[in-house]
Amino acid sequence: MNRLSIRLKITLAFTAAMALVLAAFGAFLFVQTRSQLDESIDDNLEQRAADIATTVGVTDPRGYLLAFQDLDPEDSFAQVVDARDEVVFATGQVDEGPALAAAEIDAASEGARIVELDSLEGIDGRVRVLATPFEVEGRELVSIVGATLEDRDESVRNIALLLAIDGPASLLLAGFAGWWVAGRALDPLEKGYERERRFVDDASHELRTPLALHKAELELALRYADDEAALRAAIESGVEEVDRLAQLADALLVVARSGDDGLALRVDVVDVSELFETVATRFGARVRASNRSLAIESEPGLFVRADRLRIEQALTNLVENAIRHGAGRIELTGESVSDGARLHVRDEGVGFGEEFREHAFERFTRGDAARGRGGAGLGLAIVDTIASAHGGKVEIASDREVGADVWIELPRGG
Repeated sequence: MNRLSIRLKITLAFTAAMALVLAAFGAFLFVQTRSQLDESIDDNLEQRAADIATTVGVTDPRGYLLAFQDLDPEDSFAQVVDARDEVVFATGQVDEGPALAAAEIDAASEGARIVELDSLEGIDGRVRVLATPFEVEGRELVSIVGATLEDRDESVRNIALLLAIDGPASLLLAGFAGWWVAGRALDPLEKGYERERRFVDDASHELRTPLALHKAELELALRYADDEAALRAAIESGVEEVDRLAQLADALLVVARSGDDGLALRVDVVDVSELFETVATRFGARVRASNRSLAIESEPGLFVRADRLRIEQALTNLVENAIRHGAGRIELTGESVSDGARLHVRDEGVGFGEEFREHAFERFTRGDAARGRGGAGLGLAIVDTIASAHGGKVEIASDREVGADVWIELPRGG
C-alpha cells in the first residue's frame, strides 16, 4: 500500500468521524433548540389557561377577556368551550367555532393536552394549542389557548440553514486538517520504514557475498578432498569467511539494537591510558605483520565516563579501518577538551574524501577506492552509534593534510 493511499484513507476516516460528530451535534442542537422553544411556548399557554380558569365566573363571565385584550390578533387566541362543544367565550381572532375538533375537546375534558395544527383561520402559520379542563360553579368547561409557531419555526429553519452551510465548510476544513496531520504523522513513519527497509536490503546484500564465497570454498574442499594442501587452503579460506560473517552479524546486531531503546550501557570511570594499552595489545601482531607501527599517547590522569567494552569496540573499529585502509604509523591519542575528552585514531594514508566525509557515519557507506577495499561499511556507523549512546559524538578532522584523523568525544570522568 503506497503512502498516498494510506494518507487518503486516514483523511477519509478522519473526515467521516468529523461528519458523524457534526451530524450528532447538529441533531442535538436542532432538537434541543426546538424543545426549549416549545417549552417556552407551553409555559406561556399554561399561564393563559390558568388566567382563564381564575377569571371566568368571578364577576362578569366575560371579564376575563380584559386580560387578553393585548393579545396580538395574528399570533394568539383564547376560547372557552362547554360540554356541548359550543364556544362560550372567545377572543376575536377565532370566534366562529371551536379551534379544535370535537374528539380533541372530548379528550381534553379528561386531562390537559397539547395539539399542533397546520393552520387555523385568523392565525398566521402553524399553531400550537393547549386544551385544559376546568370547572366554574359546577359547570365543566375546556379552555383552548393557542399561539403561532412562526417564530419557533423560523428559528429552527435558521439553525438548519446554518448547519447546512457551516457543516460542509467544517468538513472541508476537517478534511484539509486530516490530510495535513496524516502527512505529518506519516513522514517519520515513512522515513523509519524506508530506513529499516534499506537496512534489511543492505544487510542482505552484505551477507550474500560471504555466504556465496563460503559455499564456493566448501564446494572446492569437496572437489579437492584427496589433495591435503588444497583441502587445507579451502578450509582456511572458509574459516575466514565464517569469521567475516560472525563480525558482520555482530555489527548488524549493534546497529539493530541502536534503533530500539538505544544501546544498553554499563557506564564506569575508564582510564584512557589503560584503554589504549588494551587496544594496542590486541592489534600488536597484525601491526607488526604489516610492517607498520602503533603508538599511544594520552594526557596523564585522563578518564572518561563510558562503557569500557563498547568504547573498546569503537576504537577497535577505528584501528581496524586504519590498518585496512590507511598507511604508515597509527596513533592513539587522548586529550582534554572543555568538560570532555577526545580519543583520536590517526594514520598516514590518503585520508577521507570530502564527499565521503558527509556520509561517513551512515550505514553501509564505504569510502573511495583507496579506502573502500572490503568491509561492510558498518564500522564508522557503529562508532557513531556507540558515541551517541554515551552522549558524545564522533567526527572526522577536516584540516589534516596527510592521512586520516577520526576522534570520539566522551564525557570526562574522575
